[in-house]
Amino acid sequence: PAERPERVSRESAKTFDSANHCVLGERYSSLIKQAAEGDTEALTLLLRVARPVIYDWASQMTGDRDEAEDITQAVLVRVWIRLPGFRGVSRISSWLFRITANQVSENRRRETVR
Repeated sequence: PAERPERVSRESAKTFDSANHCVLGERYSSLIKQAAEGDTEALTLLLRVARPVIYDWASQMTGDRDEAEDITQAVLVRVWIRLPGFRGVSRISSWLFRITANQVSENRRRETVR
């Protein structure tokens, strides 16, 4: 079974340390591994924990809450699809940030085309 916090709440799912560094990878490494191996319960928990972090990044990058919500949903789908390919060479937070930044760029390109 996955290592899971007692309860998943905003407090227990906090993914930043006092220096505001993302510690998702360090605290949830076994959860990430199990989710990547197909454990749906672990994946659900991982997405629940990662969601506020992704939303905060998207919100900071766009300055728009609605767009940040759309981007967050798109990123969570991409994470769900691509997690089995995550090799763990980089931190999970770096990987999530890159997916988020790429989604923001993709949304901006779409807006430019319209």
